Amino acid sequence: MHHLFLSHNCYGCDRPVLDDPKTLVCPACRGLLHFLSLAGNFPRIEHPRFDRVYSMLAYEGMAARWIQRWKYHRELHHTRLFVHLFEDYEFAWDRYEALVPVPLHGWRNLRRGSNPSAILAQALGRRFGRPVVEKGLKRIVRGLPQVKHQAADRVKNIRGAFALNPRAGLCRFKTVLLIDDVVTTGATVNECAKVLKKAGTETVDVLTLARPL
Repeated sequence: MHHLFLSHNCYGCDRPVLDDPKTLVCPACRGLLHFLSLAGNFPRIEHPRFDRVYSMLAYEGMAARWIQRWKYHRELHHTRLFVHLFEDYEFAWDRYEALVPVPLHGWRNLRRGSNPSAILAQALGRRFGRPVVEKGLKRIVRGLPQVKHQAADRVKNIRGAFALNPRAGLCRFKTVLLIDDVVTTGATVNECAKVLKKAGTETVDVLTLARPL
C-alpha cells in the first residue's frame, strides 16, 4: 500500500513508476531516448554567427511527440519533464552569463498564449542558476513559421527578422546561451546570433531540446 502513494505514471509509456517519486521517465523509456553529446553541424549556413549549437535529444519518437504536445497543444507540464532530463545532460551552464530565448513575433505569441522557448529558458535559469533575459531579442518580421518552409527557403524566410531590444540591457553580457525548442537548419538561431554579435556579444552558443538527425 505504501507504493500507491509514491507511484506516478511515466511520461513515455504511462505505466506506474514506483522506484523514485522524482523519476518522470521509467528506465525502459529512458533507454529509447537518443541523447546527443556533440555540437551539431549545419552545412546550409554559409556564414555561421553562432559558435556552437547543442541539442539534448534527437528529434524522433517520444521526444518529438513530447515537444509537439508542449509546443502546439499547450501541455506546458512537459516543461518539468524537459528540465528533469537536462539534469542528466552534461552541460557547462557556468560558461554563460545569461540565457536568451528565441522570441516569437508579438502576434504569434498572443495567438499561442506563450512562447515555449521563453518558458523553457525561465525554467532552466531557475534550475541551474543562470539569469534569463527574456525580452533581450524581439522579432520584428512575422513571416511564416519555419516549419512551413523547405530547408532551402528557411534562411531567406528568417533573414532580418530579429532585432535587439535596447531596454533589456543585453549588451553587458559577453557570453550568451540562446534557448530554443528544436533546431533544424540553424537559420533562425543564426539570425539571432547575428544580432547579438553585432551588439558586442563575444560568444553565442545555442541549446535546444532536440534536433533532427
